[in-house]
Amino acid sequence: FFFLMIRRPPRSTQSRSSAASDVYKRQLLDNVSRMVRSTRIFSLGIGNGASPYLVQSLAYIGKGKSEMISDNSNVSATVINLLNCALEPCVTNFQLAYDPSLVEGIAPNPATLSHILKNEPFTTFIFFSDKLQYCLLYTSP
Repeated sequence: FFFLMIRRPPRSTQSRSSAASDVYKRQLLDNVSRMVRSTRIFSLGIGNGASPYLVQSLAYIGKGKSEMISDNSNVSATVINLLNCALEPCVTNFQLAYDPSLVEGIAPNPATLSHILKNEPFTTFIFFSDKLQYCLLYTSP
């Protein structure tokens, strides 16, 4: 796994315009997505200078987890939480099988999910059509 802490944007982007900064972030994310294969990325944004978009996107692309903390927060607990999460496997090859004639929609679409982390909540909503007459409630253990 790869652990990344982002405290503030690099000096070369601090004086750039917002559009230039967005281009820099997009290029960075594109490069990371091309290079990530079996490596997981866990990112930590510290303080107001860290970009939530960048921190969260890096973790999403790297099938990891992100955390944002303020300048005055205790970093140790957050780092330990991320490290514990990094030591656990994640589910990346999953599918939801259903009868399309009984389902009108699913949110979020399972095809858009890159991974599910252990001990992290996973919620999905299934909208059934009027054809469904009986409902079975299933709760995972």
